[in-house]
Amino acid sequence: MKNNQWSVYTLYCVNCAAKVSGYMNPEGRIKCTCGRCGSVMVRTIRSRRHDSIEVYAPEGYGHYDDSDYIPEDEETVVI
Repeated sequence: MKNNQWSVYTLYCVNCAAKVSGYMNPEGRIKCTCGRCGSVMVRTIRSRRHDSIEVYAPEGYGHYDDSDYIPEDEETVVI
């Protein structure tokens, strides 16, 4: 950060489109937590034209394996 000044960085949640904001840490990363859905986003500014955003799901909302998922309201068909 230049001149040790804090600046607010604002972006929109990629999960629910709520407006979130955060501050940049000394490593150049901006960490934001969405107040609506609980997603955590870490934005890293790589260069003038390149940003990367990592999105972490809230606790209990992780990925599941599609082969193990069987909906309760549908019948299971064995072929």
